[in-house]
Amino acid sequence: MPARTNEFQEMVALLTTVMREDDSMTVTPSAMLPDIVTGTLREVDICVETQVVGNKVVVGIECRDHKRPQTVAWVEETHTKHEALQVNFTILVSSSGFSEEAVLKAAHYGMRTVTPGEVTPGFVGTVVNNLDKITTKRAHFRVQAVKLKVRLGDGHEAWLDPFVDTPLTTQDGIDVADVAEVVKGMLTDNPKQREHLQTATDDDKFMIILTNGPTAKDGTPLYVSVGTKDGEELPPAAVIGMHISGPVTLDFIDVPLKHGDYNGTPFSSGSVPFEGMRISVVATEGDDGTVTWAGSTTKPGGGQEFFRPA
Repeated sequence: MPARTNEFQEMVALLTTVMREDDSMTVTPSAMLPDIVTGTLREVDICVETQVVGNKVVVGIECRDHKRPQTVAWVEETHTKHEALQVNFTILVSSSGFSEEAVLKAAHYGMRTVTPGEVTPGFVGTVVNNLDKITTKRAHFRVQAVKLKVRLGDGHEAWLDPFVDTPLTTQDGIDVADVAEVVKGMLTDNPKQREHLQTATDDDKFMIILTNGPTAKDGTPLYVSVGTKDGEELPPAAVIGMHISGPVTLDFIDVPLKHGDYNGTPFSSGSVPFEGMRISVVATEGDDGTVTWAGSTTKPGGGQEFFRPA
Protein backbone atom coordinates (compact mmCIF):
# COMPACT_ATOMS: atom_id res chain seq x y z
CA MET A 1 0.00 0.00 0.00
CA PRO A 2 1.51 3.39 -0.95
CA ALA A 3 2.17 5.94 1.77
CA ARG A 4 -0.57 8.53 2.10
CA THR A 5 -0.44 11.99 3.59
CA ASN A 6 -2.47 15.19 3.75
CA GLU A 7 -1.80 18.81 4.70
CA PHE A 8 -2.79 18.38 8.35
CA GLN A 9 -0.62 15.30 8.76
CA GLU A 10 2.27 17.10 7.05
CA MET A 11 1.93 20.00 9.48
CA VAL A 12 1.98 17.68 12.51
CA ALA A 13 4.99 15.79 11.11
CA LEU A 14 6.83 19.07 10.62
CA LEU A 15 5.95 20.24 14.14
CA THR A 16 7.23 16.93 15.49
CA THR A 17 10.46 17.36 13.51
CA VAL A 18 11.00 20.93 14.71
CA MET A 19 10.18 20.12 18.35
CA ARG A 20 12.19 16.90 18.65
CA GLU A 21 14.71 16.99 21.44
CA ASP A 22 17.76 15.89 19.45
CA ASP A 23 18.82 14.71 16.01
CA SER A 24 18.95 11.08 17.18
CA MET A 25 15.16 11.02 16.97
CA THR A 26 13.80 9.97 13.57
CA VAL A 27 10.43 11.19 12.31
CA THR A 28 8.80 9.10 9.56
CA PRO A 29 5.48 10.18 8.02
CA SER A 30 3.14 7.42 6.80
CA ALA A 31 5.33 4.74 8.40
CA MET A 32 4.50 1.09 7.68
CA LEU A 33 4.89 -1.08 10.80
CA PRO A 34 4.44 -4.87 10.97
CA ASP A 35 1.42 -6.29 12.79
CA ILE A 36 2.77 -8.78 15.36
CA VAL A 37 -0.34 -10.96 14.94
CA THR A 38 -0.84 -11.10 11.17
CA GLY A 39 2.59 -9.99 9.92
CA THR A 40 1.01 -7.49 7.53
CA LEU A 41 2.18 -3.89 7.36
CA ARG A 42 -0.08 -1.25 8.92
CA GLU A 43 0.21 2.48 8.33
CA VAL A 44 0.87 4.89 11.19
CA ASP A 45 0.47 8.56 10.28
CA ILE A 46 3.76 9.56 11.97
CA CYS A 47 6.30 7.29 13.66
CA VAL A 48 8.92 8.73 16.01
CA GLU A 49 11.84 6.51 17.06
CA THR A 50 14.32 7.38 19.78
CA GLN A 51 16.57 5.82 22.42
CA VAL A 52 15.81 6.01 26.15
CA VAL A 53 18.49 4.57 28.47
CA GLY A 54 19.76 2.47 25.59
CA ASN A 55 16.34 1.08 24.68
CA LYS A 56 14.45 1.80 21.48
CA VAL A 57 11.17 3.66 22.03
CA VAL A 58 8.53 3.96 19.31
CA VAL A 59 5.94 6.74 19.46
CA GLY A 60 2.96 6.47 17.12
CA ILE A 61 1.12 9.68 16.18
CA GLU A 62 -2.28 9.45 14.48
CA CYS A 63 -3.89 12.56 12.95
CA ARG A 64 -7.45 13.46 12.01
CA ASP A 65 -8.59 16.63 10.27
CA HIS A 66 -12.39 16.37 10.67
CA LYS A 67 -15.05 19.01 11.30
CA ARG A 68 -16.42 17.36 14.45
CA PRO A 69 -14.60 16.47 17.69
CA GLN A 70 -13.25 12.93 17.69
CA THR A 71 -15.17 10.36 19.71
CA VAL A 72 -14.20 7.44 21.91
CA ALA A 73 -14.53 5.14 18.87
CA TRP A 74 -11.33 6.52 17.29
CA VAL A 75 -9.49 6.23 20.62
CA GLU A 76 -10.47 2.57 21.00
CA GLU A 77 -9.72 1.78 17.36
CA THR A 78 -6.24 3.31 17.59
CA HIS A 79 -5.51 1.62 20.93
CA THR A 80 -6.28 -1.81 19.45
CA LYS A 81 -4.27 -1.08 16.31
CA HIS A 82 -1.18 0.19 18.16
CA GLU A 83 -1.19 -2.71 20.63
CA ALA A 84 -0.50 -5.02 17.68
CA LEU A 85 2.23 -2.75 16.29
CA GLN A 86 4.47 -2.69 19.39
CA VAL A 87 4.10 1.08 19.71
CA ASN A 88 5.33 2.21 23.13
CA PHE A 89 3.38 5.45 23.31
CA THR A 90 0.50 6.89 21.30
CA ILE A 91 -0.41 10.51 20.57
CA LEU A 92 -3.75 11.41 18.98
CA VAL A 93 -3.91 14.76 17.18
CA SER A 94 -7.31 16.12 16.11
CA SER A 95 -7.83 19.46 14.38
CA SER A 96 -11.36 19.66 15.86
CA GLY A 97 -10.63 18.41 19.38
CA PHE A 98 -12.10 15.46 21.28
CA SER A 99 -15.26 14.58 23.12
CA GLU A 100 -15.02 14.44 26.92
CA GLU A 101 -15.48 10.67 26.83
CA ALA A 102 -12.68 10.32 24.25
CA VAL A 103 -10.26 12.30 26.44
CA LEU A 104 -11.10 10.13 29.48
CA LYS A 105 -10.68 6.88 27.54
CA ALA A 106 -7.38 8.05 26.02
CA ALA A 107 -6.04 8.93 29.47
CA HIS A 108 -7.10 5.48 30.73
CA TYR A 109 -5.06 3.85 27.95
CA GLY A 110 -2.07 6.15 28.60
CA MET A 111 -2.59 7.90 25.28
CA ARG A 112 -2.11 11.63 24.81
CA THR A 113 -4.66 13.88 23.06
CA VAL A 114 -3.53 17.08 21.33
CA THR A 115 -5.55 19.76 19.55
CA PRO A 116 -3.57 22.40 17.59
CA GLY A 117 -5.52 25.53 18.59
CA GLU A 118 -6.13 28.67 16.60
CA VAL A 119 -4.86 32.09 17.68
CA THR A 120 -6.84 33.80 20.45
CA PRO A 121 -6.58 37.43 21.65
CA GLY A 122 -4.45 36.31 24.60
CA PHE A 123 -2.11 34.21 22.49
CA VAL A 124 1.42 34.34 23.91
CA GLY A 125 3.43 34.12 20.71
CA THR A 126 5.34 37.31 19.97
CA VAL A 127 7.70 36.47 17.12
CA VAL A 128 5.97 33.61 15.32
CA ASN A 129 2.61 35.35 15.26
CA ASN A 130 4.13 38.37 13.53
CA LEU A 131 5.18 36.21 10.58
CA ASP A 132 2.72 36.44 7.71
CA LYS A 133 4.79 34.36 5.31
CA ILE A 134 7.99 32.36 4.98
CA THR A 135 9.99 32.44 1.76
CA THR A 136 11.59 29.10 0.99
CA LYS A 137 14.32 28.47 -1.54
CA ARG A 138 14.44 25.50 -3.88
CA ALA A 139 17.59 24.86 -5.91
CA HIS A 140 17.58 22.86 -9.14
CA PHE A 141 20.71 21.25 -10.51
CA ARG A 142 20.37 20.20 -14.15
CA VAL A 143 23.02 17.71 -15.18
CA GLN A 144 24.51 18.91 -18.43
CA ALA A 145 27.65 16.78 -18.78
CA VAL A 146 29.03 13.58 -17.28
CA LYS A 147 32.56 12.27 -17.76
CA LEU A 148 33.96 8.98 -16.47
CA LYS A 149 37.55 8.63 -15.36
CA VAL A 150 38.71 5.10 -16.12
CA ARG A 151 41.79 2.98 -15.59
CA LEU A 152 42.65 1.14 -18.79
CA GLY A 153 44.08 -2.35 -18.98
CA ASP A 154 47.61 -1.02 -19.44
CA GLY A 155 47.31 1.05 -16.24
CA HIS A 156 46.86 4.40 -17.96
CA GLU A 157 43.98 6.68 -16.93
CA ALA A 158 41.63 8.48 -19.31
CA TRP A 159 38.36 10.43 -19.38
CA LEU A 160 35.38 9.12 -21.35
CA ASP A 161 32.17 10.86 -22.48
CA PRO A 162 29.44 8.23 -21.92
CA PHE A 163 25.82 8.22 -23.06
CA VAL A 164 23.12 8.41 -20.38
CA ASP A 165 22.20 4.79 -21.08
CA THR A 166 25.77 3.48 -21.13
CA PRO A 167 25.72 0.38 -18.91
CA LEU A 168 28.05 -0.01 -15.94
CA THR A 169 28.85 -3.57 -14.96
CA THR A 170 30.71 -5.68 -12.45
CA GLN A 171 34.11 -7.02 -13.49
CA ASP A 172 32.30 -10.22 -14.50
CA GLY A 173 30.13 -8.28 -16.96
CA ILE A 174 26.89 -8.29 -14.93
CA ASP A 175 24.85 -5.12 -15.56
CA VAL A 176 24.39 -2.99 -12.42
CA ALA A 177 23.00 0.31 -13.68
CA ASP A 178 23.35 2.80 -16.49
CA VAL A 179 25.11 6.15 -16.18
CA ALA A 180 21.87 8.09 -15.65
CA GLU A 181 20.85 5.85 -12.73
CA VAL A 182 24.27 6.16 -11.08
CA VAL A 183 24.26 9.97 -11.41
CA LYS A 184 20.74 10.20 -9.99
CA GLY A 185 21.72 8.03 -7.03
CA MET A 186 24.82 10.09 -6.33
CA LEU A 187 22.84 13.33 -6.31
CA THR A 188 19.99 11.92 -4.23
CA ASP A 189 21.96 9.95 -1.64
CA ASN A 190 24.91 12.30 -1.17
CA PRO A 191 24.39 14.53 1.92
CA LYS A 192 27.21 16.89 0.89
CA GLN A 193 25.60 17.60 -2.48
CA ARG A 194 22.18 18.15 -0.90
CA GLU A 195 23.77 20.54 1.60
CA HIS A 196 25.57 22.36 -1.20
CA LEU A 197 22.28 22.90 -3.05
CA GLN A 198 20.51 24.04 0.13
CA THR A 199 23.15 26.73 0.65
CA ALA A 200 23.23 27.82 -3.01
CA THR A 201 22.90 31.57 -3.69
CA ASP A 202 22.28 33.68 -6.77
CA ASP A 203 26.05 33.61 -7.34
CA ASP A 204 25.97 29.82 -7.79
CA LYS A 205 25.07 29.60 -11.48
CA PHE A 206 26.98 26.42 -12.23
CA MET A 207 28.03 23.39 -10.22
CA ILE A 208 30.82 20.89 -10.83
CA ILE A 209 30.98 17.64 -8.86
CA LEU A 210 34.19 15.62 -8.80
CA THR A 211 33.75 12.31 -7.05
CA ASN A 212 35.08 8.78 -6.88
CA GLY A 213 33.71 6.20 -9.23
CA PRO A 214 30.65 4.13 -8.36
CA THR A 215 31.12 0.73 -6.76
CA ALA A 216 29.26 -2.54 -6.54
CA LYS A 217 27.70 -3.71 -3.26
CA ASP A 218 30.95 -5.42 -2.29
CA GLY A 219 32.90 -2.17 -2.74
CA THR A 220 34.67 -3.18 -5.97
CA PRO A 221 34.71 -0.71 -8.89
CA LEU A 222 32.15 -0.79 -11.67
CA TYR A 223 33.37 -1.24 -15.23
CA VAL A 224 32.50 0.31 -18.58
CA SER A 225 33.14 -0.70 -22.16
CA VAL A 226 35.81 1.44 -23.83
CA GLY A 227 35.30 0.28 -27.42
CA THR A 228 37.71 -1.32 -29.85
CA LYS A 229 41.28 -0.85 -31.04
CA ASP A 230 42.60 -2.15 -34.34
CA GLY A 231 39.32 -4.00 -34.79
CA GLU A 232 39.54 -5.82 -31.46
CA GLU A 233 37.32 -5.28 -28.43
CA LEU A 234 39.22 -3.75 -25.55
CA PRO A 235 38.62 -5.15 -22.05
CA PRO A 236 36.20 -3.15 -19.86
CA ALA A 237 37.88 -0.43 -17.81
CA ALA A 238 37.33 0.26 -14.11
CA VAL A 239 35.54 3.56 -13.42
CA ILE A 240 37.65 5.37 -10.81
CA GLY A 241 36.13 8.86 -10.94
CA MET A 242 33.24 10.97 -12.18
CA HIS A 243 32.89 14.58 -13.33
CA ILE A 244 29.29 15.87 -13.22
CA SER A 245 28.48 19.45 -14.19
CA GLY A 246 25.53 21.65 -15.05
CA PRO A 247 23.63 24.88 -14.32
CA VAL A 248 21.91 25.70 -11.01
CA THR A 249 18.64 27.67 -10.87
CA LEU A 250 16.88 28.95 -7.75
CA ASP A 251 13.16 29.25 -7.05
CA PHE A 252 11.95 31.42 -4.17
CA ILE A 253 8.52 30.33 -2.95
CA ASP A 254 6.32 32.45 -0.67
CA VAL A 255 4.28 30.35 1.79
CA PRO A 256 1.46 32.29 3.58
CA LEU A 257 1.15 31.36 7.26
CA LYS A 258 -1.61 30.86 9.80
CA HIS A 259 -1.00 30.69 13.53
CA GLY A 260 -1.86 28.30 16.31
CA ASP A 261 -0.77 26.58 19.50
CA TYR A 262 0.49 23.00 19.68
CA ASN A 263 0.47 21.63 23.21
CA GLY A 264 1.56 25.00 24.62
CA THR A 265 4.05 25.88 21.86
CA PRO A 266 3.15 28.80 19.53
CA PHE A 267 3.53 27.87 15.86
CA SER A 268 2.86 29.15 12.38
CA SER A 269 2.28 26.90 9.39
CA GLY A 270 1.44 27.08 5.72
CA SER A 271 1.31 25.05 2.53
CA VAL A 272 1.33 25.92 -1.19
CA PRO A 273 1.33 23.91 -4.44
CA PHE A 274 4.47 24.13 -6.56
CA GLU A 275 5.24 22.27 -9.80
CA GLY A 276 2.96 19.34 -8.95
CA MET A 277 4.27 19.12 -5.37
CA ARG A 278 3.11 20.58 -2.09
CA ILE A 279 5.55 22.79 -0.15
CA SER A 280 4.79 22.95 3.59
CA VAL A 281 6.54 24.92 6.33
CA VAL A 282 6.22 25.18 10.12
CA ALA A 283 7.82 27.68 12.50
CA THR A 284 7.77 27.32 16.30
CA GLU A 285 8.73 29.75 19.05
CA GLY A 286 10.58 28.80 22.23
CA ASP A 287 10.16 30.39 25.65
CA ASP A 288 13.05 32.74 24.88
CA GLY A 289 11.47 33.88 21.61
CA THR A 290 13.83 31.81 19.45
CA VAL A 291 12.15 30.78 16.19
CA THR A 292 12.88 27.35 14.70
CA TRP A 293 11.45 26.24 11.38
CA ALA A 294 11.47 23.37 8.93
CA GLY A 295 9.78 22.54 5.66
CA SER A 296 8.86 19.59 3.49
CA THR A 297 8.00 18.70 -0.08
CA THR A 298 5.36 16.12 -0.89
CA LYS A 299 4.75 14.64 -4.32
CA PRO A 300 1.37 13.14 -5.23
CA GLY A 301 1.36 9.55 -3.99
CA GLY A 302 4.87 9.99 -2.60
CA GLY A 303 6.46 10.48 0.77
CA GLN A 304 7.12 13.66 2.71
CA GLU A 305 10.74 14.83 2.44
CA PHE A 306 11.95 17.25 5.13
CA PHE A 307 14.33 20.16 4.73
CA ARG A 308 15.72 22.69 7.18
CA PRO A 309 17.27 26.14 6.75
CA ALA A 310 21.01 26.10 6.16
